[in-house]
Order: sequence, then structure tokens, then C-alpha cells
Amino acid sequence: MIAKEPVEPRDQARLLVYYRKTKKIQHHYFYQLPDLLGPEIALVANTSKVFLARTFAQKVEGNSEVEILFVRNREDSLWETLMRPGRRVHQGQHIRFVDGSEAELISKDDGVCLLDWQQTNPEEFFQRFGQLPLPPYLAGSKATQGDYQTVYANQIGSSAAPTAGLHFTESLWRKLANAHPCYEVCLHVGLGTFKPIQEADIRNHSIHEEYIELSGPTANALNAWKKAGKKICAIGTTSLRTLESCFRNNNFQPYHGTTSLYLYPGRQLQAVDMLITNFHTSESTLLVLVASIVGLEELQRIYTEAVEQKYRFFSFGDAMMIV
Repeated sequence: MIAKEPVEPRDQARLLVYYRKTKKIQHHYFYQLPDLLGPEIALVANTSKVFLARTFAQKVEGNSEVEILFVRNREDSLWETLMRPGRRVHQGQHIRFVDGSEAELISKDDGVCLLDWQQTNPEEFFQRFGQLPLPPYLAGSKATQGDYQTVYANQIGSSAAPTAGLHFTESLWRKLANAHPCYEVCLHVGLGTFKPIQEADIRNHSIHEEYIELSGPTANALNAWKKAGKKICAIGTTSLRTLESCFRNNNFQPYHGTTSLYLYPGRQLQAVDMLITNFHTSESTLLVLVASIVGLEELQRIYTEAVEQKYRFFSFGDAMMIV
């Protein structure tokens, strides 16, 4: 069921709509979204932009090659990365990049390699030498950088795309913006989103921190909207987690910082009424998040029907909307 390539145009993807009150499932296409959204619904999108986070380097001692996925700039020259083969790189070892810059492996914790990278211009490096950070299951895909970017992306910092937004064309986004308030938040996608759950008890899983932003004007506008009894639809699990992270004492609070919010069955949504999302990989926190909204049995029923109806799954796959 894995979609190896995006559909063209993007909004030709299929859209499964699930109604929580009636437990009804309907099948549509994404371009029909303007007709499916009811009145007085605000849309919230994650405008984080994917950077060319995948690169290669050589160990200074031995010259063997390692593949590196840059995940997050923690501070100054310290970067959280994933390295392959990570087991062959040890604390204190140095690696050299194609531009001559070097990095030292400071620590390895839970598969995350912390690099001290002496690079004065990371953005220029990624633009010149980086590769598209497609997930491993998309190996061999012919997707371009544009295919793996939302039409409204404007703030660089994600090492994976907020994929629910990939279904919007520029014309569809304009049409929706003419009919609904559309607000921007930011969550730079990293390990918190795509690292799988490895605990037997999902409650013991810890989510890695990811950077989020909710501006003061957006928080004020969403507070007024919600107090008027109107609904908020999050585009993607990243937008949802940002909004839920910034909702305190029944109000949205402006915030620039990190979140490790983890939603699983038993934890209820406080801020968001609706969600547009993709079909997610097993053992992922995203799948568990959707289960927290619809319940495990309904999640299994939705996915079973999606398989029977031959929906396309994962990053370039079809979409679902939970109402």
C-alpha cells in the first residue's frame, strides 16, 4: 500500500472522511475539501520547510563512509543526527565532510548521535551538498525537492515533511483561504515525529523534543475563534501537537520553544476539533495519536477499510479527515 511517488496534481489524492459522532466513513478526493468543510472552521497549517538534511562524510580515522541525517541544531555547533552505520562510529571520533569541515561525535544516546560540527554556514552547505531526506521506505522514488515540500512552507528547519500538507496545491490553498481563516504555526519535524515506539507499553515511550512556534497574534485570533464556539481544524499531526502544546487554562498561549507532547489513548484533545492527516506507519507515535482521537477499535476499522479500498499509504499517500 506504500505510495512511492506523489500523485499529480497533488489534490487528486483520495480523502477518507471519518465522523466521530456517527462512526460513518465516506470516500472522497482531496480537491473536494472545500465542499466537505462546514462553515466556521479555521485551518491551521505547519509552515516548516524541509532542508536537504541527508549527506555523507568519511571517518577521519580509516576513511570509511557514513551517511548522516541532520535532525536538529540543538545549540551553536551541536547537531542531533542519525548516522548509518551508527554502530561503527564511536564517541570522540572525527568525521570529515566533502567541503573539508569536520565534526566530532560527542555522544550517542538512544540512537541519536550528537555532533560538534565546525561549520560556519550550515544553510549554504546543505544547499550545495545535501540530499532530500526521504524516508527509507521511499528508496528509489523519483520525487523532487518540490514534491517533498508544502506550498506554504516558509521557515526552514524540518528533516522530514509535514506530509498532510503535501496534498494542497496553490490554487486549492487560495480557495480555502478565501472561505476560511487560515493560520500558521511551526513545528520543525524531527525525531519526535518519526522515531518509532520500541516499548512494549506505549505509555513508556518518550518523544524527542521538537521546536515549535505559536505567535501572539495567532494565539489571540484562535482564542477569539474558539470562544465564539467555532471549530479548529489542524492540518497534520504536527500542527495538532503544536496547538495542543500551547493550550493552557483553556487558552492558546504564545510560545517559542520545544515540545515533547505525546498523545495516546486516554489523553484527550483540548484545543483541536478536527484533523487532516495521512495514513501512518505501524509502531509510530502518529498512529497512536490518531488512536487517541478515534479509539483503537475504530482506528483498526478505518485502516482495514482503507486497505480494502486500496488507499495509498504514508508520506506520498492519500489523506483522511477526522471530523
